[in-house]
Amino acid sequence: SRGLFASSKMSVNKGNHVDAYYLMPADNHDIASELLSIANFEDQPVNKNASRFQLMISPASKSTCKEPRAWLLPDTVFELMEDDNDKHMGCGFIPVSLLQELAPGAAAVQVRIFVPSLGIFKGMLMSKVGIKKIQLFESMQKVGKTLKPPHTKLKGKAFLLFKNVMPSKSAEFIDRKVNPRLKNPPPSAEKELKSLCRMFQTLLTANGVPVGELDLYLEESCFFVRRNHHSAVGVSDPTNKLPEGSVFITGLGVGGPSDDVFVTRFPCTEAGDGKMLPVVRDKPPGMSDDEWCHLCGIHCGLIVFATPKSPDGKLLPEIIANGDLDGDYYLILWDKVILSHISPVVNSNDPVVDSESDSEQSDDDPWISQSVEVCTSSKLHQGVVRKRIGNDYLVTFEALEMEDQIMTKEEVAGDREFFDGISGHRGKGIQVEVEVSWVSPGGAKSKAWQSVATLRIQENVVDDLAQYALKHNLLKDIGWRWADTLVWQAQVVEILRHKVTNNCIEYEVLYDDGETAWEELSDQEGDVDLICAYAEKEDLLQKKSWSWLKPHIAKAKGEWFDRLQTYLVNTQRLLDNNQLTTLLHRKFRESHDGTDSDQSVSFGRAYKQALDIGKHGGKVDLPLNLRSHIKEKLHKYITFR
Repeated sequence: SRGLFASSKMSVNKGNHVDAYYLMPADNHDIASELLSIANFEDQPVNKNASRFQLMISPASKSTCKEPRAWLLPDTVFELMEDDNDKHMGCGFIPVSLLQELAPGAAAVQVRIFVPSLGIFKGMLMSKVGIKKIQLFESMQKVGKTLKPPHTKLKGKAFLLFKNVMPSKSAEFIDRKVNPRLKNPPPSAEKELKSLCRMFQTLLTANGVPVGELDLYLEESCFFVRRNHHSAVGVSDPTNKLPEGSVFITGLGVGGPSDDVFVTRFPCTEAGDGKMLPVVRDKPPGMSDDEWCHLCGIHCGLIVFATPKSPDGKLLPEIIANGDLDGDYYLILWDKVILSHISPVVNSNDPVVDSESDSEQSDDDPWISQSVEVCTSSKLHQGVVRKRIGNDYLVTFEALEMEDQIMTKEEVAGDREFFDGISGHRGKGIQVEVEVSWVSPGGAKSKAWQSVATLRIQENVVDDLAQYALKHNLLKDIGWRWADTLVWQAQVVEILRHKVTNNCIEYEVLYDDGETAWEELSDQEGDVDLICAYAEKEDLLQKKSWSWLKPHIAKAKGEWFDRLQTYLVNTQRLLDNNQLTTLLHRKFRESHDGTDSDQSVSFGRAYKQALDIGKHGGKVDLPLNLRSHIKEKLHKYITFR
């Protein structure tokens, strides 16, 4: 129903719309039961079901004859394989002959698969020699197999849909550029070449590429002569013979332009989101001639990641901006000049901090993270205090041409005073005041009575005001009620274990601030849901003392479709997620100065999490000291730690 939300003033974004899909059941037709005959939706959380339902409306790619690539096949064509430690990350395999029959010329496909006897699957299928069935892995399974009699139209059948076919048409010209056996791409095709997005540019400068060299490459890469990067879809190694930690780039050929390539994916928000990876150019030991010929015969458009051989081996896509292999595109760059400037980075997604970290200094020093203005040649530059070095401070600047500076406390402070605490309050309603302590740049302290209405609009004071109100039980008083929405109260998110004391069950619970505690939970709906989830996970329902939970679980399963409908029509959730994602991206850009500061890393990771919670639910993680940067109404989607 296109336009319905816009006409109701509920559109997600100005100028955008929401497509809503409606089903009108015939008389005596139970949609919920019919869905359960396809897969076991009852055991899925409501937010997961919402994203799984989107799989049912995935568009199919079309063949050269404009026919949708979707088929009903015997379910015996598929087999479910074990996936140790999710090493295949959403990528399975399809026999070469079957893929050529269904999509001639394809080497890999992005799929949606509905098999009542196995479940619902999404991800990639990479062509593989020597197999006779389509091999699906547990990391591809999104909903379990049906526990009901299978749907009449799918009895003994499976529905297979090709969403995308690789290599794509867009990779053809890059293939012709790098492959000397093919005809060079025409100059007219250069108008289709796009520059690297700003986020990729920022990542390269953060990894040591000079701005001047990058600008020159951006200019020259708009022509095929120096077009030394392209995007490729990540897939799992169908041979299981590539050396651990390496990749094979289809189309680049044996003896290609460089030994290593730089690989990243969108979104990339910190230097460690890009990696220098060795490229396999010669047939690895143990790989058959047929397997090697198959890989070498694939055109540009795929990056094949080696599968870890050891149990603790690193999954390469996971350390490249938390990627996977269910259809993600990866940027591959092999320009020798650019690569010569890229400095080695830590293969960890944990931020690198000094022994005296910025966050530790922030607790003790009020000048950390303060803004600083410096005037040079009649131009004003905005800087940020990053850390203390002895009695001085390191200041970095937004402008790339401005070098970092070491400044004294007096230079940083100027004539400003900073907030040092609240020691008392008086008055009621709009007349309420608090006694505030201030500290001058020289260290002198002073106190003054000031209006709460004036102070609450100051970003560096408002959280302290709210905590003062909480500590002194003022949240219900006139003049202080605004603070109730700012006070952060931790919520229980999981039960870790239990014990029985004096015939009462106590639970060790995990709060969303990371703290744990032993508590007795009530029979309220929220607590019961947590207890049910814990009992199912620990297989406790067969014990008599836990059998009282069975009616609650049965009721929740019976209401799964109603809960899902309520969740799906909550357009405020869509609006909030859009605002949260936009806000976190803006905060990341504002805090990123070309280096991985604690603040930019935190906002960058939160931005990436926000992109996921729109699809899968959950919460975003942010340090508690960044709480004031986020709008109050969005706090419910964030765990502040």
